[in-house]
Amino acid sequence: MKEFLRHHSQTIVILFVWTILGATFKPLAMVLIPLNIIFLKLHHRYKEIFFGFIYLIILSDNRLPFLFFASDVKEIYFVLMAAFLFFDRKLFEPYNHFIYPFLGFFIFALICSFFNPDIVLSISKWLSYLLIYIVIPNYVSKLYRDDARNFLSFFIYFVIFLLSVSVLLYFTNREMLSIEGRYRGIFGNPNALGLFCSIFYMVLLIIVDLEPNLFNVKQKRFFIAIIILNILMARSRTSFITLGMFTLFLAAFKHSSFWGFITVILAFTLNAFLIDFVQFAADTFGLQEYLRLKDLKKGSGRIIAWTFGWKIVNQETYFVGNGFNYTSYIYELYTEELNLLGHQGNAHNSYLTFWLDTGIIGLLMFISGFLKSFVKLSQKTRLAFPIMFCVGFTMFFESWFCASLNPYVFQILMVLTLASLPRLNELEPKAESEEFNEYGIENKLITV
Repeated sequence: MKEFLRHHSQTIVILFVWTILGATFKPLAMVLIPLNIIFLKLHHRYKEIFFGFIYLIILSDNRLPFLFFASDVKEIYFVLMAAFLFFDRKLFEPYNHFIYPFLGFFIFALICSFFNPDIVLSISKWLSYLLIYIVIPNYVSKLYRDDARNFLSFFIYFVIFLLSVSVLLYFTNREMLSIEGRYRGIFGNPNALGLFCSIFYMVLLIIVDLEPNLFNVKQKRFFIAIIILNILMARSRTSFITLGMFTLFLAAFKHSSFWGFITVILAFTLNAFLIDFVQFAADTFGLQEYLRLKDLKKGSGRIIAWTFGWKIVNQETYFVGNGFNYTSYIYELYTEELNLLGHQGNAHNSYLTFWLDTGIIGLLMFISGFLKSFVKLSQKTRLAFPIMFCVGFTMFFESWFCASLNPYVFQILMVLTLASLPRLNELEPKAESEEFNEYGIENKLITV
């Protein structure tokens, strides 16, 4: 971590200044942050631009009033990132065509937008979702080609740094970084933190699997310890279950694909017994309060959300949906009725959200592109299918995959993009005298 801070202190200082500026004088931040990234672009510092974007979308998930600036400035920031990609096309060549398997979905989703009560808003949400599938893969491809080892190392250390700072801040001001007695870190709620850490854990393992010499054993253990610590402190049941399933699927798929798929089928078939098993484990080890079993039995309001959403699907959007943002619109329209039933929020299910927004036709198109992308990844690593099934599992409980500018989707797009890129040892031949520092970065590639 010291090595990371020493070699990337300038980037950390820039992000810290953004935070102070946004917290103290938001209008000025809305002007200076975009000007700052234009300056970075003029100096071709795309790595700083990319990680600045990651930083802002993580902060934008927070509910602290002094960080609200991140939600507004990230939209301007993303538009500028897209503009840099399209106007500096030569710098990003060859283009990454990750979006191709999803083109049918996006075309159909655009058609659905014309049935939306607010066509302009729906199309803007559609455009944002389209651009994230173009921008992230192409930035990842460019940064990987430019300096693969530095880029991947920086990404892992950058996220670990944020999670570590979050834990330290919690012990200095618990009230600020918790909600209803549960640790949420720099995220909006504990479940959001748990989801982020679960996905990041899988991303970490797949990067290590693709590039096994990137980190040493001590570094890997440190990363995993910080991730698990955040999940334990957040007490996110979905994250516990996801990581348990991932570990089980990973062991099965490493043995053989046949046993991997058999394990997946058995796991999803026996999921009806999951609550009883959790209840038994909690009673045995005295974890009833920690795991919040009363909420688990009630379904945490999700059953109410799913029942309502399924009703709307059958009434209006079974085959053809009403465009992006229709789910938010319909749940807001019936907010009072749903609150009386004990539910807050929207569908809490990515599949249901896609069904409401694009109909079953759009949902199947999306699933097709999703499967094709992970099948391609499976050609490089056995972790592909365990990750695919676990990501698919989390999508049952939150609508995170249906939004563009959140801290979760970019991680999946990033790791799927890596599947289309050559490995480090294929980029250029290694010299016999080549040395690596303890940080895991090739000495000659270090930049300040």
